This record gives sequence, structure tokens and C-alpha cells, in this order.
Amino acid sequence: MNKEQQGPRDATEGASLRVRLLGAPRITLDGEPLTGLTSAKAQGLLFYLLVTGHIHTRLALASLLWSTFPESAARGNLRKALQQLRRHLRPYVAIDRETVAVAEDADVWVDVVEFETVLEETPIAEAPLRVQRALNLYRGDFLEGFDVQRAPEFEAWWLSERSRLRELVLGSLHDLATYHAEEDDLETAIGLMRRFLGFEPWREEAHRHLMTWLARSGQRGAALAQYKTCREILADELAVEPAEETTALYQRIRDGEFDVLPPRKSLPLEVEPHTPAFLDQEAEGPSTAEKPFVGREPQLARLSESLKFALAGQRQVAFVSGEAGWGKTTLLDTFSRRAQRSHPDLIVASGTCTAYAGTGDPYLPFRDILEMLSADVEERWAAGAVTRAHALRLWDLLPRTIEALVIF
Repeated sequence: MNKEQQGPRDATEGASLRVRLLGAPRITLDGEPLTGLTSAKAQGLLFYLLVTGHIHTRLALASLLWSTFPESAARGNLRKALQQLRRHLRPYVAIDRETVAVAEDADVWVDVVEFETVLEETPIAEAPLRVQRALNLYRGDFLEGFDVQRAPEFEAWWLSERSRLRELVLGSLHDLATYHAEEDDLETAIGLMRRFLGFEPWREEAHRHLMTWLARSGQRGAALAQYKTCREILADELAVEPAEETTALYQRIRDGEFDVLPPRKSLPLEVEPHTPAFLDQEAEGPSTAEKPFVGREPQLARLSESLKFALAGQRQVAFVSGEAGWGKTTLLDTFSRRAQRSHPDLIVASGTCTAYAGTGDPYLPFRDILEMLSADVEERWAAGAVTRAHALRLWDLLPRTIEALVIF
């Protein structure tokens, strides 16, 4: 599965194996987190195969991850890592006596591959929304929080990829922001440039763009405040003063020399969002049938009791705990589906807290929940993690979610 073979691919095609590497690594198989791949080096091996998309010799992979070991020990460790991949991901890897690769017909979606492919092949002027969706895949730096001990060759590759991908996202954010500014969509341009500065706040040119667009959009006070922010950052980070060009821009804004652009007309809030194509059909997504569920009726009854009090206005917090494999996910899935059938207005949003190695991502469940409440459910629907009825409820909630976020 090299990048040329895979080509541009939407996240909606229902790939069975889904791997997110931008930010904290996250692996899901048929919509469920893959927890069996516990070795950091086995994970690193999988990530390397997915991102490079090439066929690699065993010797090269052993040197990549165990370069500080004698060759015989490195090959032995590689065999153990490959055994883990075979055990948990047999249909997705092609392993023989000499080489290792991702299987050609493997049903795999990788955020890094889609991110790169879209940004490198899509002209912004022709498909700005597609570029924006690709940028939204960048949830954090490449393999954020992931750590492999005693693997300098892997670390060198990881740092090189991280730097390259960060430059790609920065360049695309800058270009997309400039495109929207030229189209007089200053609100979008401002948001994109703020995100750019979130990565590298010392980029003075970006501060100038932001000051200009704020002034043109009628936010003169915010533009002047941005200059002060720029000055403080440059002093703290680089121990320098703003360039003459930046100071001159500040003085022009202060003196009111910028014409304010008339506000863009927008749709009234009463307009209902159009149902997306993937939900504009009666068919369910793959694997949406309720899983077999036996027992646990006392636990379901306790959860139902908590829900009853919550619906009556008494806030509730319930904890479901147990050993791995006990069935916590199935219990909560069954409870949420039954509750939604009993209460047509009930909204269910969920997040996953997963740490495969390193520190993990403490904000991941909150981001997941916000994505669902913002109707970003196509990927989950395609994976069979939510039913069509559940996805439609979240989509219908979108106007209220946007209103709440704007007010907040």
C-alpha cells in the first residue's frame, strides 16, 4: 500500500483499520480501539510501514528499531514484534522470510497519508473545503507523546517526518488563509492565521497579516492588541523588537488609515443545515447491528436509574469500572442504544481515552465529544460505531451546538 497505490481517499469509505498518527497515536479496528498491540516498538514498526508505504527488508527494519543491538538480537526482537502484528493485524500486513510491508489489498485509512495526499494534490482555489478538511486532520504533531527507547534511527526518522509535516501544515494554513483574505472572507482568514500562530507564535509576518485582516474587518482594537502581543512574544522568545514594517503597520492602524470591509452576508440561523449525502439514505453504515449482550441487567438498571434522575433535572455522574475484557464498552453501548430508543430527544456523545505509549493525550475524549456534538460523525458512521438514527440526532443538534459555541 504505497502512497501512489492508495491515492486520495476520503475518511468515509469505512476502512476497517484506522490509524491516526497526527497527535497522540490512535489505532481502531472495526470502530474499536486496538489494545492488544502493547509493545512500543511493534507499534513503531506498524507506523513506519503505514507512513512509508514501501516494502522493507527485515534487516533494514531490525536496524531501524534495534540499531544498538547485535544483528542476531535485533533480528530476534524483530521476529517478536512481527508476531504481535500477525496476532492482531494478520490481514493488514504482508510478511515473508525476507521482507515486510502493508498488504496491498489492506482496508486501511491513515490520517498522515490522506493529509499529505490532499494537500500536495489539491489546488486551494479549486477545493478550499477539501483542503480545510485535510488540515483538520492535523490534531497535533506527528506521533505526539509516543516514545521508543533505544532506537536512534527510528527517532531520527520520526523527527524528520514531524518537521516535514509541520512545515506542510504551516504552509497550507498560510496559503489557505491568504486565499480566504483575497476572497474577502476575513473571518475565516483570521481564524486560520490564529491557528498558524498557535504553532509558531514568533512568525512576525503572520502577525502582520492578522493585524491587517483584523483592521479591515473593523476590529481595530483587536488589531492594535495583536501588535502588543507580537511585541511581547518577540521579546520573550527572541529578545528583539518588532521590525520597522510591523511598527509602521501598527501606526497606520492606530491612525485609522485602513478601510473597513463591508460585512459578508450570511445565512440566518433559522436555516436548517442540509442533511449530508452519507445520511441522506435509508441504509445503515457497516456493522451497526447491536452486539450480542447477555447478563449485566443489574448494571443496566443502575445506569437507567441515573438517567431517570438526570432527565428530571438532577445531574448525575456514573462510573463503570472493571478489568480489561469485562465488557465495559459493550455495556455502555447497549445502554446508550436502549436509552435512545426510549427517549427520542436524548443525545449521546462519547470520547475515548487511550494511551498506547508515552503520556497519551489527556484532551482526546473531550475533542471526541466536541467533534460528535459538532456533527463530525461521518467517520464513526462509516466504521459502524454509531447508527444512522444516532448520527441524524447529532446532525439535527448542529445549529444549537454552533450557537452555544459562538456564545461561549
